[in-house]
Amino acid sequence: MKSKIITNSKTFVMGKRDQENGHNASSLQSGATLARYDSLRVLLVDDNQMNRMIASSLLQQRHRVIPDIATTGREALNVLSNGDYDLIFMDCMMPEMDGYEATRAIRAGEAGERHRRIPIVALTANTRAGDREDCIAAGMDDYLTKPLHVNDLEMILKKWCGDGEGVQLDSHQGEKLDSDAVLDIPTLRRVLDDDEALIADMIDCYRKILLSSLNSIEKAIDDEKEIEQVRFHTHTIRGSSDQYGASKLSAAAAKMEAACFQGAFGRAADLYDEVKVCSREVLAELEKCEERATLARLN
Repeated sequence: MKSKIITNSKTFVMGKRDQENGHNASSLQSGATLARYDSLRVLLVDDNQMNRMIASSLLQQRHRVIPDIATTGREALNVLSNGDYDLIFMDCMMPEMDGYEATRAIRAGEAGERHRRIPIVALTANTRAGDREDCIAAGMDDYLTKPLHVNDLEMILKKWCGDGEGVQLDSHQGEKLDSDAVLDIPTLRRVLDDDEALIADMIDCYRKILLSSLNSIEKAIDDEKEIEQVRFHTHTIRGSSDQYGASKLSAAAAKMEAACFQGAFGRAADLYDEVKVCSREVLAELEKCEERATLARLN
């Protein structure tokens, strides 16, 4: 099947933030809604830079919530032990200490008694059978699938920090991405609420993450013993590609990651060829996006 990029008629504009706060104003909700959340202390725990960029930007622009950041479960425990928080967004798959282990530690009081029952919302790509059950067993309260959408975060804040009802763990599904797309630009626009500056930042971030991860995977494969490094960087590619609507690359990376989980180093190395092909397609389309943006600015 011929690869494709999904576009729309809206000009894809990239560039600096012309007005530091001006581009946020139109996307902010009413003052009454903002006031309900702007005093919240939120901890965002995720090892993926793109995921952190999206979640942080949506929380800040929509709700004036500026989350504190941790990149591993162990770091999250340290941050919680030295602060007072109202809500945690917890990625499930992280190095050193994953979200499940970190949640169990929090429930056991290792982050202080005041945080034993803090609401913890799982962030997951939902690629493995049993993800939901694992979240429940670890003690998480709610569940968001990636890619995140502004409406998902609104639902969570209302439910756990506003006047929402119910305490059951739900699976709020993210955007449905085109499984054949090299890049799904319309979905990205909806996820990021047409924030041109944030989209531009993400393009730059995604390219850097992709190139760095590919380089690290190749070095680990050459070593022939670093299967955990291969898995970690493949997971990074998959998570970043999910957020950007790069569904073909995400699917290829997911297969390679699964092989790593199974300890099948040889199969993972073989699957890397598919990841490289999909990565080249994505990088080429990113370059085209930038070229169109440059032309748009000149015109």
